[in-house]
Amino acid sequence: MPLYDAAGETGPAWTVSTTHPPWLSITSTEQHPRTPPLALVDRRWTSTVSGSIAMHGHVARADVAGGDGVVASIRVAGAEVWRKQLAFDDTAGEDFELTSEVEVGTTLDFIVAPGSNEAYDRTTFTAKISR
Repeated sequence: MPLYDAAGETGPAWTVSTTHPPWLSITSTEQHPRTPPLALVDRRWTSTVSGSIAMHGHVARADVAGGDGVVASIRVAGAEVWRKQLAFDDTAGEDFELTSEVEVGTTLDFIVAPGSNEAYDRTTFTAKISR
């Protein structure tokens, strides 16, 4: 994201614009994708270790005023290992707990994709990675 908005609508955020739409942004705990054109929001971690890692966290809708939901997913080295479709009003969301073998440089991507539109797609997506 090219811009840091210290006074963002829901707190400090990295974004593509300080005026909305577009709504593409990422904060310390939330992600908001965009469409059209389609733009997924990806929080990426790159491994500095080799061996087994564990990742756990939670995903849930943060803005339930409308919209048509989102799809959250996790990819390890580009391969999808977890996916959850969230309805527009799913504030309970879902916990995840996964393990994976990684090498130095392996990427983990925590992605939020919009449904058919970007309306109200702000989504909480937290993760903790440990050895």
